[in-house]
Amino acid sequence: AEVYNGLADAVINNDHTHELSQVGRHVILPSFFVSSGCFMYQLYQDSMAIVHWAGCPDIFLMLTANPKWHEIVENLLPGQIAVRVTPANTTTRPKEPQYHG
Repeated sequence: AEVYNGLADAVINNDHTHELSQVGRHVILPSFFVSSGCFMYQLYQDSMAIVHWAGCPDIFLMLTANPKWHEIVENLLPGQIAVRVTPANTTTRPKEPQYHG
């Protein structure tokens, strides 16, 4: 908090005597801190170890909340579809699936 106060003071006072990128200190967050670089690197290493042990995956399964998201629709290849699957239609196939794309 003390370092942040120094940075905030430098910005508020429009202090041009110090380069603002030099104010504060560099901190590397540990791998147990979710979203840190070390956490992401550990997830990557774990996934590569699984692929090494089990082999390449046969399918790619992506679970999302909305198949209409533009990020999903714009990355579909020709002929691919995104289908919303809910617990109600996992045991029986719906009469008319909802196709997006």
